[in-house]
Amino acid sequence: MKATQRRPRGSLIIAALLLFALLLALGLGLMSSQAARMNAARAQTEAIQAKSLALAGWEDVRTKLGKDLFFPPNNELQGHYSYSEDVYDDLPGGGSEFFGTYTVMIDTRWSRFERDTGANFLVNSFSDVPLGFFIVTCVGKLGPRGEPPVAERTLQFEIDPQTFRVIRMHDQQSL
Repeated sequence: MKATQRRPRGSLIIAALLLFALLLALGLGLMSSQAARMNAARAQTEAIQAKSLALAGWEDVRTKLGKDLFFPPNNELQGHYSYSEDVYDDLPGGGSEFFGTYTVMIDTRWSRFERDTGANFLVNSFSDVPLGFFIVTCVGKLGPRGEPPVAERTLQFEIDPQTFRVIRMHDQQSL
């Protein structure tokens, strides 16, 4: 009788391939979850930068309200005033790079105005503003010019026209 020897006919290779496929699937799953986390972190960073741009607009309008008695300019036919400014980031070697913009919109329709008899302009009627307020909307937009913004944030402030104090602030957290 012949002694029969069993030789492995590729079962070790199949087991190694199955183990490799399992490890590959686990690695791809881990990498895709990391990519999602990185995208979420980048979106949060961009949202914070857009909020910083909106807050820069708020600081700008707050400074103008504190320094200029006739800001915002008012006329009887128009209840809104808006302006926009570009923001640049200083580069380490000199120069600057476009960062984003902020837009400030001031709605004075809810504040009472009367004509000053001694001048040709409108002034705030501080004597009879029982519930008047300005609505200041600051929009920060992050991203290159000519393209849709990467991130956008809108902050809305209600301001007492007598004291220029904030009555209410609303963060719309738009992205």
